[in-house]
Amino acid sequence: MNERSFRDDSPACIRPRKPVVSTSWAFRLLLLAMLPLPACTNTLRHVPLLSSLAPSEEESESTTVSKPPPDDGKPLPPDHLRVNNETFKAADLWKGLEDELRRQAETLSPQQYRAYLQRRATQLVGDRITESLLYQRASLHLPPAARKKVDEYVDAEIRKIITLEHEGVERRYVRWLEAHGLTLEEKRDEIRRRIIITAYLEQELKPKLVEPTRAQLWAAYEAQRDAMRKPPRRRMSLIDIRLDAPNDPAGTDGNPTPSARAEARRRAEQVLQALRRGESFAEVARRFSDGLNAGNGGDWGWVTREDVREQYLPAVDALYALKEGEISDPIETPRHIFIVRCDEIDPGFEPDFLSVQPRLKQQWQQAQYQRLVQKTVEELHAQARIRPADLSVFIRAVVEAAPVRSRSLP
Repeated sequence: MNERSFRDDSPACIRPRKPVVSTSWAFRLLLLAMLPLPACTNTLRHVPLLSSLAPSEEESESTTVSKPPPDDGKPLPPDHLRVNNETFKAADLWKGLEDELRRQAETLSPQQYRAYLQRRATQLVGDRITESLLYQRASLHLPPAARKKVDEYVDAEIRKIITLEHEGVERRYVRWLEAHGLTLEEKRDEIRRRIIITAYLEQELKPKLVEPTRAQLWAAYEAQRDAMRKPPRRRMSLIDIRLDAPNDPAGTDGNPTPSARAEARRRAEQVLQALRRGESFAEVARRFSDGLNAGNGGDWGWVTREDVREQYLPAVDALYALKEGEISDPIETPRHIFIVRCDEIDPGFEPDFLSVQPRLKQQWQQAQYQRLVQKTVEELHAQARIRPADLSVFIRAVVEAAPVRSRSLP
């Protein structure tokens, strides 16, 4: 039996046919690593430089990859998790999450908060196992000469955080970490582990990506064309003068009385005069409009014909006949007089195959990445020694270790 094999009947470890760990942590890491630099987190901005961490041919030949020490098999307290040779305490999984827990505790009932803790703890345990397995594998492939480079990246990242977020004062950053249940060394270790994992995954998985064929891209285009299509729309401001004014209700036939119609036309003329004098449309709308959006200057936001009720269609038809910045003449309907301004025009987007190919290609690569990560995690988990065998025991301990308790029922 080799070093990675073990007996299925061993009480000290588990070997499920499918991994019970979550791959969400690895997926988030990998997808961030594939995005353009401005979209990446601070830590992952170093990813394109990490090819320098890969061993050279000489290092590959001279470096002996050592395996982590085996699990010693000693009994674990119920609030401990052991993944191969790494041990984690239940309370440590909540570090840095106090603000999130506090928000949830303030808004949820005790029963809802307990259910939230159960879901969150399950995710945290799965993510921690995945992260540990990937880190252990990545560490085996990290040549000794690269460890100094990793520390340099970590130092640079810490300095960047202190400079950009804490006015260059390290003590302020340390106090911020302490307020969130972390130490500076724990933060350094978190960044170090992510750098090492990212470097390993880039080195191991990106070379395995296969370029999609034109036929595959076309099939993806056909499947997503409707979802990518964006109809044209316009931003509308509207002055809505009601013909059935409260002080002159509709006549017996349900239509506005002649006096109400005359009053509405007089107000519409006052609107036009104010606009000709150069008064802002928003201010005039606040004074004269009877519409629901009068208080915010008549701003309706982005509008398409499908967005409005039938009685407002004449206003929208006028909107789509205007150029940006133009104001319509009064539009009289049986119950309204509308004056419309076109604030902004969005021509929409009709996806053509050529223009969306880069997006489709990126989606294709991300899907490949996810499959490769899933396969990697499954392989690592199949070889792993994880205790306790029943993870629900440790998940319960994580729930009980949550540092923020729920508010009491009224």
